[in-house]
Amino acid sequence: MELQVDIWLREISDVSNEREKLQMEYAFEFSHQNQQLQRNVANVELAKMDADFLCRKHCKMWHEFLADEQEQN
Repeated sequence: MELQVDIWLREISDVSNEREKLQMEYAFEFSHQNQQLQRNVANVELAKMDADFLCRKHCKMWHEFLADEQEQN
């Protein structure tokens, strides 16, 4: 009976060690994905700022063009 208990304890220890390894792997993967998500969010925000800037620049150029056309007429 003592031998069987030792076997079970060893198996429980092995399972516990494997579980800890998996938890560490998942934590690392989650951290990596979180960092990627933050980079993607930052890139989207930068792209939106660029799009807003280009839109304002286009509107300004268009208004200047229309003002020049009205002055010429």
